[in-house]
Amino acid sequence: MGTGPECGVCAHTRLQIKDLGCKAGVVLNPGTPLSQLEYVLDVADLILVMSVNPGFGGQSFIESQVDKIRAIREMCNKRGLNPWIQVDGGVTPANAYKVIEAGCNAHGRRKFRDAEATQPLLAVEGGRFIGAMYGEEERAQALGLAGDALVAHRRQLIRPIADDFDRWLAAVEPALLPSEPLRAAVRYYRGHREALYRFIDDADVPIDNSPTEREFQNVAKLRLNMLFAGSSEGAHRACVLLGIIASCRAARVPVQAYLAWAFERLGTHRDAFNLKADQLTPAAFRLATA
Repeated sequence: MGTGPECGVCAHTRLQIKDLGCKAGVVLNPGTPLSQLEYVLDVADLILVMSVNPGFGGQSFIESQVDKIRAIREMCNKRGLNPWIQVDGGVTPANAYKVIEAGCNAHGRRKFRDAEATQPLLAVEGGRFIGAMYGEEERAQALGLAGDALVAHRRQLIRPIADDFDRWLAAVEPALLPSEPLRAAVRYYRGHREALYRFIDDADVPIDNSPTEREFQNVAKLRLNMLFAGSSEGAHRACVLLGIIASCRAARVPVQAYLAWAFERLGTHRDAFNLKADQLTPAAFRLATA
């Protein structure tokens, strides 16, 4: 699960996410300074660098993020850390060489769906390959596969689909006009092949980063509303609450029930319960009410 500093999710919350058996990620907007990463880097399994501003379509890659990616790698090397560094937004065959990425198959899938308007038969045919890969990945998740078992499943069942898809892409592209949306979809997969298939050989890499994007959209779409939060402190508190809600979703606990439980232990009965901060998290609530 990836969250941004703007959500108010602290390093300790990320530890709780890891205690639940999940990977903890940090999402950095283009304008988020690296100082925000300093105190959570040690507990981050993944760092997602947004190379466009979330919430607005059709943006170009923000070149300054290349320096940010390089600086993050240097920070990690100095500390002996090796989290996954993902890059999302505006990456094309023309600039992909500038970054090392773990691609998002959801983007490619959307491109094929969009192309159905002009090339319905071919776009649907190509989309079936991607759908088949997602189907096998969903089956692996349903089986609870992880580590070497997940990699073995992906190599045995998803790799052949990817190879067939590659052959299909190579055969279809020459017949498409440069202006066709389907050609853009085909070139996206051919140009990002290594990144888009990286998940097959690494159990720690997801097939896409859609959960992180969906979570971050909640913050991005609040920009204008946050102008009327009353004060900077009010906006900060709102972001803290958003972080708590995101943590509840990650821990799969009902938000209202958790808040009622936590407020009881933080209010007038604080001394009676005498709980530490790590005993008041959504993860702790889940354990206490299991």
